[in-house]
Amino acid sequence: MCGEARMATENLSEELDILIKKAQSQPGITELMRAYGRYEEVIEQSRVYVERQARPVKTTVSSNSM
Repeated sequence: MCGEARMATENLSEELDILIKKAQSQPGITELMRAYGRYEEVIEQSRVYVERQARPVKTTVSSNSM
């Protein structure tokens, strides 16, 4: 990464940190962000579960007897 791109990335990161801190200072925002984070976790866990359940099950049956 060139120096200018690295500098722009660092500046953006600093700006985002400042924006988050300002938002968190507002009443109720921290709780809302925490709830949204938990919501995202539940959605991801649900997505993984649904994908697992959607896979077709293959079975084999043998008519040979011992």
